[in-house]
Amino acid sequence: MSYEIFYGKQFVKLNQTEEVMPMVLAGSNNCYEIGRNGGTGRRERNWFNMSYYTDGKLSSKPEEILNKIDRELIEKIDGNTKSQYRSDDDTPDNIRKRYGYYASLSISRSHTTGTSFDKWRNFINLPTLIHPKMYLMNS
Repeated sequence: MSYEIFYGKQFVKLNQTEEVMPMVLAGSNNCYEIGRNGGTGRRERNWFNMSYYTDGKLSSKPEEILNKIDRELIEKIDGNTKSQYRSDDDTPDNIRKRYGYYASLSISRSHTTGTSFDKWRNFINLPTLIHPKMYLMNS
């Protein structure tokens, strides 16, 4: 199964709109850069805007992004617990604990099953951006 690995983040706060531009450093688990002498290099990774959580826009209010992340968990729980193909492991608690598996993502060196919803939400860590003096956050 292919999934995205998230390595880092930078969130830029736009002063005039109080919105946040969420940028992440991420790449696919099965794509590699070409190494020296044609060998396999490190996994590819690029910076991109997380427009999925901003409804396709470059930026959004921090609260709106967090609400979208929370809604995504509810959608994953509903979609997997009500599916005709669900397994006994697809309980709401297990989906929350193994969120990366259901959302096809991992954080840094974790595997998808080692990425809980709380770990994912802490990676995003937007509440710190609500502070008025915070303009740029490093991962």
